[in-house]
Amino acid sequence: MNSLWQDIRYGARTLWKSPGFTLVAVLALGLGIGANTTIFCAVNALLLHPFSFRDADRLMMVWESVPRVGIEQGSFAPANFLDVRVEATSFESLAAFTGASFNLAGDERPERVEGASVSPQLFTVLDARAARGRTFTAEEEQPGRDPVAVISDGLWRRRFGADAEIVGRVVQINDRPTTIVGVMPEGFDFPRGGAEVWTPFVFDEKTAQARGSHYLRVVGRLKPNVSAQQAGGELATIAQRLAQEYPQTNAERAFNVQSLIEAETRGPRPYLVLSLGAVLFVLLIACANVANLLLLRAASRGREIAIRTALGASRWRIVRQLLTESLMLALAGGALGLLLSVWGVDFIARAMPANFARLVSGWRNLGIDWNVFAFTLLLSLATGVVFGLVPALNASKTNLNESLKEGGRSATEGRGR
Repeated sequence: MNSLWQDIRYGARTLWKSPGFTLVAVLALGLGIGANTTIFCAVNALLLHPFSFRDADRLMMVWESVPRVGIEQGSFAPANFLDVRVEATSFESLAAFTGASFNLAGDERPERVEGASVSPQLFTVLDARAARGRTFTAEEEQPGRDPVAVISDGLWRRRFGADAEIVGRVVQINDRPTTIVGVMPEGFDFPRGGAEVWTPFVFDEKTAQARGSHYLRVVGRLKPNVSAQQAGGELATIAQRLAQEYPQTNAERAFNVQSLIEAETRGPRPYLVLSLGAVLFVLLIACANVANLLLLRAASRGREIAIRTALGASRWRIVRQLLTESLMLALAGGALGLLLSVWGVDFIARAMPANFARLVSGWRNLGIDWNVFAFTLLLSLATGVVFGLVPALNASKTNLNESLKEGGRSATEGRGR
């Protein structure tokens, strides 16, 4: 540990004596690492953690498909959903939802807000609890119940002035007196699209028997230790039974499952992966440039390295010293890159139109978190090794006699002049 601390102190002094070299190297690395960190922020928010739900990897979208015409992710008919909900044992619970727009009236001017009509189990599936009041009960999907609604935190603050007595308040939604029974936590946004009002989907007698109209999306939470493949096999069996029982509507229909994260990120995924590849290439160029600078610098340090070798320093000791300096440059570049990324992410978040951002799952999560910090740290360390190892190994091969002779000639020439 003492020798490592000596390497760090010596490296700091050496880099401080070459401010021009140090500044150029840190700037080059900072730009490359900053670009990678910024893109990784988007990958982390939009692809890896678009939702903050508990055990999000167990959340599955369930689709109807018609392979003959190439439909793989199709919506459900209400009657098919009810059958699957009863028969599927691979899921803790299943819920259906469909997007909807609502006319909200009351004391202020009428307003049209986006939302969803959902089966009451949706909040159970997502393990989402209301910040105020409650979500829906199972009975509220039955016809004849008094209309109720759950609203978003944003709508509660914007429309109702964060009224502490909002739960139980009756408002006009689609010209019907509707009781607000709950307010969701800040940041809850499902389904994507900026939902601000949720109402129970009512399965009346006609709707519960409908198999020809396909407009419901279905999400479910797998039971622990049940795989998506197992659930898919069970759904295939249910689909075969329904095809035999209802050949006119279900003869060519199958059911399949897909991870909720995969389903919601298939749009931005290819673009983000391509962008990440591009910025990694930029970082490799920066590493190559800094490696060339280190090679040139190592050539001017030949006598210094030869003297250390003559005094008993092993080749590994020389390599470790030079790698320590490379890692110090990389960490400084990483710190600069992280700072540039904070500015870059903030700029992207502000520049994105709100109407577009609300359609992208995970956009609210865009920012620097511990995952991004860990990525930047590991990337900086890897970068330091990549651009520092070859110059360090090359410099450690210095010919002792030649370096000392060269140093001696330089000193003699200096005295002669």
